[in-house]
Amino acid sequence: EIHRLFKADRYNQAIQEVIRASARVVLIPYTFAIVLGSRLRNGMFAQWTSGTTVAPDGWAVTGGITVARVATLRWGGLYSAQITSGGSLGRFQQALRDYSDFDPTSDTATVVMKVHWVGSGSVVRAFVYDGVTYQYSGYHAGTGTRDLTVDAVDLSNVLTELTCGLQVESGTGQTITLLKPRLSYGATLYTYELP
Repeated sequence: EIHRLFKADRYNQAIQEVIRASARVVLIPYTFAIVLGSRLRNGMFAQWTSGTTVAPDGWAVTGGITVARVATLRWGGLYSAQITSGGSLGRFQQALRDYSDFDPTSDTATVVMKVHWVGSGSVVRAFVYDGVTYQYSGYHAGTGTRDLTVDAVDLSNVLTELTCGLQVESGTGQTITLLKPRLSYGATLYTYELP
């Protein structure tokens, strides 16, 4: 027994699922947590090779928002992504390069975005897009840090893409911080905080 809630074989199974899903895993020296089971690249926002005021590696910005690297409000690593709205709809998103192991007959997708925002109105929500339909979480209530979840959704049988992220609806100058994005299918999400 490793932990009173989980047996060793369950931990081993989770680790094997992640290894199968990943070609390789690189730990950044200042990473404070490991998320197993997430399909996203650079989900801890450690890599910003194009600069600190453009989307981090593996991520993209569309529409009326901007993004910047911040270290003051973060989870599990050195940085988070701070999104500022420009008044029109915008998305901070990641399109998976390879989702060939997704089986639409048996798999469902779950997106969880840990977001910090203080404000009012229907401004920010998580989404997943399969090339046909957008599916959304509820809106953030504007009361600090919370998870926005699109839980166990069925995707198209003719999946042409798999993209997830945050959609910012409106409100010039709204500042939203994405702390921890996760996307899973065919595996359970596990988070391990490192000492």
